[in-house]
Amino acid sequence: MAKEKEKTAAELHFEANPEKEVLFGTSDGNLFEDKYFAKLHADTLDEGCRNVETFKNALHLEVKEEEEA
Repeated sequence: MAKEKEKTAAELHFEANPEKEVLFGTSDGNLFEDKYFAKLHADTLDEGCRNVETFKNALHLEVKEEEEA
């Protein structure tokens, strides 16, 4: 039997809050719903660790409709 992959903090947050479309994470593992606050927090971290990563909720994938010919 294959071992299930552990869910990330972002995946767990999206499961608990399915209406959220995007999260922003800092390199120290904190999650934010607002990019501005994620950036403010990242600026307090050590040099080289000030990255902000965007996480998109898989339930809110954009579906592009094909144009009719």
